[in-house]
Amino acid sequence: MVAAVSPIPGRLGVDDQQAHLRYVISLAPYGSSSQAFFRSASGDEEILGELRRRAEAAHDAAAAAHYQALALAASGQARQAVPLFQQLVEAFPDEDRYRLNLSVAYAFLGQLDLCESELNEIARRSSDPGTLADVRARLATVSADRRQAELEARQASLQTTVLRKKVQAGTASQEDYFLLARQLVGNAGAGTSETGWSEATAFLESASERFPDDVRFLELLATCYLIQYRDEPLNALIPRLQRLAPESSVLAQVKAAIQSEEPGAGMPVGSDEQMARAWFQQVAEDRPSAEEAVRELSHLVNRFPMNPHYRMYYAMALFVRGQHDQALHQADVLAPLVGNDYIGNYNIGQIYTRCGQPVKGQHHLEIALAAATTEQDRDDASEMLTAAQRLSTG
Repeated sequence: MVAAVSPIPGRLGVDDQQAHLRYVISLAPYGSSSQAFFRSASGDEEILGELRRRAEAAHDAAAAAHYQALALAASGQARQAVPLFQQLVEAFPDEDRYRLNLSVAYAFLGQLDLCESELNEIARRSSDPGTLADVRARLATVSADRRQAELEARQASLQTTVLRKKVQAGTASQEDYFLLARQLVGNAGAGTSETGWSEATAFLESASERFPDDVRFLELLATCYLIQYRDEPLNALIPRLQRLAPESSVLAQVKAAIQSEEPGAGMPVGSDEQMARAWFQQVAEDRPSAEEAVRELSHLVNRFPMNPHYRMYYAMALFVRGQHDQALHQADVLAPLVGNDYIGNYNIGQIYTRCGQPVKGQHHLEIALAAATTEQDRDDASEMLTAAQRLSTG
């Protein structure tokens, strides 16, 4: 049950139509002066400062964790706050404010099913009229958000279909080609298309030949090549970009990635692989040198950004250390590259599942299960897949 709470927005501009995006801060043990503070606070920075002060001052571990989670969440780091809220909910399942704030963090991450699941659990457990009214308002805004998201998805899908037909019929303009290219790249990045990067790349290769002087197509194509570590076509594309747009920020990014592999020697030798494995082992065993090992893996990835093996070690190290935002970023880079590999899909599926994106995790774990060649691998993939499915359905 929630007693004496003060709602604050997770970001500026949250109104009554966004009730599910409002965090709840318990006033106890700070009393009425705390309520006055939140009414008069001049903005997010002042509120965040107060939350951090409370986290430091709290003598109770749960209160300190809650204020730390709120400070992260209210400063735009909802993904990092989720594990803290989850631990609080698990330890104190009857404390509604923890579950409410977990639902808000889910909503900010776009995970409306998980948000709704937590709100429904509060409604099932609580008998407090005020709490139930608050939950009903939040559920209503979640439904409205979902309808809006579904509408936007249908509109985007319809636009993609129309653009495809125009391209196939030969009636598409240059802008139509660009709109479709941007849609395909967006779908690939969001993981909403099974063909993903390969489809976007093939379309952009065709479009860049059809409109050879349009830098926009070349920049998107370079991005596709870079993400997929396709060095040979990327190197061939650079002179075209250099000629048409020498100041292109994408060109600068591509050059930086390539140059980072050139000093000293070409590809890493076996000792680098051994060092990467050793650094990850230090992290996995939580040795005193774990943080330094994560930094070393980061340096290795920066030196050899085209090497997916080093990036996988780095992603898993970040995951083990609880740096979920960064682990998810690395997983997004790796996802198009693992193909049907058991280990790659299992690792990425585990990261997605445990870091708040179980739907993506389920996709990779299904591939891992199909690719498993031993009973132990099948058991491991099946167990993790079950966890992803449970989290996906709430």
